[in-house]
Amino acid sequence: MTKSRKILVSITLILLLCIIGYIIFYLIDKRALENDINKYEFLNYETNMYTNLPSGNVGDFVYFNDFVTSYYGEYDVLKDKQIPITVNGDIIDLNFYNGETYCLYANTKGKLSIVKWDINTGNHETIYTPPNDVEGLYNFAMTTDGLMFFLERKPSSEVAIGASIEDEGGYTINYTLYIYNPETKEKTALADGVDRYYARGNRLYFNKVHFLKQTEEVFYIDFDKPEEVIDTGICCRNAEAVEKGYSGWFYVDDKYIYYSGGTENYYRCSIKDNEEELLYTYSDSNGYICWSTEFNGKQIIYVRCAFDDPSITFGAKLFELDTETKEVKNVWTDNSKELLVDYNTFKGNDDYFYLTSCYTEGTNCTTYYIITSDYTKKVMFKNSNWKI
Repeated sequence: MTKSRKILVSITLILLLCIIGYIIFYLIDKRALENDINKYEFLNYETNMYTNLPSGNVGDFVYFNDFVTSYYGEYDVLKDKQIPITVNGDIIDLNFYNGETYCLYANTKGKLSIVKWDINTGNHETIYTPPNDVEGLYNFAMTTDGLMFFLERKPSSEVAIGASIEDEGGYTINYTLYIYNPETKEKTALADGVDRYYARGNRLYFNKVHFLKQTEEVFYIDFDKPEEVIDTGICCRNAEAVEKGYSGWFYVDDKYIYYSGGTENYYRCSIKDNEEELLYTYSDSNGYICWSTEFNGKQIIYVRCAFDDPSITFGAKLFELDTETKEVKNVWTDNSKELLVDYNTFKGNDDYFYLTSCYTEGTNCTTYYIITSDYTKKVMFKNSNWKI
């Protein structure tokens, strides 16, 4: 073998070793990244899982329920067309997983279960039904890995219907949060006394209601050590809010816990160093911040507030908040003819969100809108007028 050929073979071997080494490194790195994927990431924005009306979005379709007439609809955003959905009972907490629709379903007798729902036919397959001595099933959510979270009211053998029990810290523990694997049928209790919950990384955040004070505090557990319940020190419904009848609220993203305490002030607290920051204060009139959802890189804040107009004793406003610049833009204000009912943003959708309003002038008509990113309103559906 000539010297030049030896050099060529050596270079070729070195290149092959480099390529093999790169492939091995890539595969190891890819596996590490896959292991870091949060298997507890929810399909929907956690901030939307507890609003008053059932709604959902997948692809170019929005699903909604008219709470007055029990009408369920599917709206095609691109074709500007909506059709009725057959539902023999009630469905809520829609989750779209692996091409299928999962939701909480109550049959005509009120029996609750988790089902896989066929949007086109109205047929369903029961996935999970709570034990007979459990009164209710609530706040159903699914993860991107197909795991299920839900609350169950404790069995009647532990707490009587209409009654409450409390733990040693004074918090109501009527409800237990479970994680359920529909493949293995394994059901695991995560925490007692949970009201609302959010999964971030390996942590589960939730609030608990104090039995006597009715204040609400925020706690968390690590999924690996669910027995260790950690108090964040955050009060998401303080004593002042309780006295005024204002509700509490909080949510969590990758960096912060957001909350208002049931006041006019909107805060975030750093998960990393517990540093608190005031993001916004509503000061136009008496009012408090109900909740906030994410949309188009910003937050849409829902404020319940009083008005000078004597025909509106208490109404609502929506504000767009840029959490970095603190810039605030008013995007909805109730008036004497049209009042906000509810709104939802959808995970991964920066093109539009969902909003319902109520017209009040002797008769009542509920309107369902798509709100685009420039805050233009487009009607999806109006129910028939009905007398108040």
